[in-house]
Amino acid sequence: MYVEVDETHYFHHKYHRGRHSHGTWVVGILEHGTGRCWLEAMARRNSTTLERIILDHVLPGTVS
Repeated sequence: MYVEVDETHYFHHKYHRGRHSHGTWVVGILEHGTGRCWLEAMARRNSTTLERIILDHVLPGTVS
């Protein structure tokens, strides 16, 4: 099984004006072949949090 894992930062900044919002970091996992995906917002963006999410949702032996 092949999967892709990526993270992105979502925030709203209308017309590049006003107050800066901190936004939310989101990690996504996509399974090739079936098209199944998993999205999860991360409270902290560090290796421990990312590793926990991957180990919880990706089976051992999967190629990324």
